[in-house]
Amino acid sequence: PGKPSPAWTESGKNSLNIFWTDPIGSTCINYYRVTLSLGDKPKVTHKSSTTSITVTSLLPCREYGVTIVPVHRNGESNPETILSNRTFPA
Repeated sequence: PGKPSPAWTESGKNSLNIFWTDPIGSTCINYYRVTLSLGDKPKVTHKSSTTSITVTSLLPCREYGVTIVPVHRNGESNPETILSNRTFPA
């Protein structure tokens, strides 16, 4: 399948709501791997079986990188969607 797009986020003080649309050929997708990164800190990965996820317990006023990768029965898809957004100040 292709990459999920378009993707967008809504910020909260300690959270990001992340949304995307299914790619073409999405009938074979088992789930999406959603990874958040913050500078040199370890990346945090979540699984979503739908086209949205809310990630909580984030630090306020930080810029998070978000990567969304479709995973199908044969493994991860190469196309990925990358975006970033900042959480609200405390």
